[in-house]
Amino acid sequence: MVVTGKRKRTTVSYAETTNEDFDDGEGVDDIVQVYSDDDDTTFGSKRKSIKKKQAKRAKLSIPRKAAEAKPFRFLDLPAELRDMIYELALTDTYGISLVPKLKSGRRTATRSMVFGEDAYDNAYGYYRRRHAHRLKRDALEEAPKLTDLSPTILLANKQIYSEGISFLYNQDFIFDDTVTLFQFLAVIGVRNQPRLLNLEIKRWGSGRGKDKAMNHGAFALLAPAINLQSVIIDSSIHWRAQPKKLAAQIYRDAHHFLEAYGIANGDRGAGADVIGLGEAAFKSHYYRAEESVDAEEGMGQVRDHLRKLLRAN
Repeated sequence: MVVTGKRKRTTVSYAETTNEDFDDGEGVDDIVQVYSDDDDTTFGSKRKSIKKKQAKRAKLSIPRKAAEAKPFRFLDLPAELRDMIYELALTDTYGISLVPKLKSGRRTATRSMVFGEDAYDNAYGYYRRRHAHRLKRDALEEAPKLTDLSPTILLANKQIYSEGISFLYNQDFIFDDTVTLFQFLAVIGVRNQPRLLNLEIKRWGSGRGKDKAMNHGAFALLAPAINLQSVIIDSSIHWRAQPKKLAAQIYRDAHHFLEAYGIANGDRGAGADVIGLGEAAFKSHYYRAEESVDAEEGMGQVRDHLRKLLRAN
């Protein structure tokens, strides 16, 4: 027999009770009611099931959403501060030194130490080669470390490009030779060539190979660079040191650039003021050493002869 209901029984007491046994306010009916509500003394009552404590499971940690990267609003900076950042990211205090390099089967120019023509003078026997080797070694020891540049900042947007591109091209560029100059100009294109201001060439091409041919080719590509302030050739360009012969050599190899520069600046002879020669150009390789002239005096004579050649044609 299954008892499904809950039955209450009246509790019977055989003891004689009086009202004195109870305090005021608490009668027999109250006690009876208390015991009658006790589930434990009720026959056939259904006990409430005790809930088992469930083992607490560690909640699966839901990965928090990565904080959305808030881009730095570079263009909100003052113009003066942006210029300082461009200067740090795009310029080298000692200028940009470039040498030729073959990369992925393509001829280009890359940053490296430039030694000058004396370090490559290995055509006169063992002792001259030893001397050239020492020059390179000493130059590497004394050379400052190349500054790491970040030209990729110019790829951010058009405004940053327009603001920062002049910092990259307005600094000094030092080229190992005219081959490097040719490859550099071919890479930057006509659009960026007018931004160039100061160039220095450490070796002038000589001989009957491509090096000599690159003298003319490099200056032909330089024709759009009509805003140049100086082109320094720190090398011997002719085996004689006579100013007239030096001017003729420069005109022969650089007339495309010199004429374009003169037309753009309203004076056909203006290109002569841009060209500069180092002391090595005025040291004669002729057997008559007395042909060597003072660099400052000789440079004035070279420019005079060069202006005559430019204005005569």
